[in-house]
Amino acid sequence: MTAFYKDLSHWISTTTATRPDGTPVRFDNNGAGRVYGMEVVARHELTSKFTGWLAYTLSRATRRDSGSTTYRLFEYDQTHILTVFGTYELPRNWRIGSRFRLVSGDPPRRSRERSTMLRLLATMRFSARNTPTACHLSCNSICGWTSAGFSTVGC
Repeated sequence: MTAFYKDLSHWISTTTATRPDGTPVRFDNNGAGRVYGMEVVARHELTSKFTGWLAYTLSRATRRDSGSTTYRLFEYDQTHILTVFGTYELPRNWRIGSRFRLVSGDPPRRSRERSTMLRLLATMRFSARNTPTACHLSCNSICGWTSAGFSTVGC
């Protein structure tokens, strides 16, 4: 089990401040935030050729905008992350694997930004419309070849 905490200070944030001549500043570096949580990871060799991983993360990401005294839930907060990953050793140093990941939070706009990346297996997203309580499911598969000091991923 791993616990973590990160203090985020001097974040760019919207502000209502104005310059001496009266023009709005719009943004400044007086925002703050914090991220904290814990992660539990388990690894198990089911057979000599198949290994599985299970990980669960419970976290909270909050931020405080410039001029505010209260923290709010950050738009990219991912409160629950469940990941299941398995790999299988094939002959001639080949390996295949698959990952299943279930995440709460992380609004859909972020998944659109990643849509240009090559996906070896289709990624499925189930979410409420742009809310931090959205739930996303993704499945990815990889295969690769390894040799002394050299590896490649493809398929």
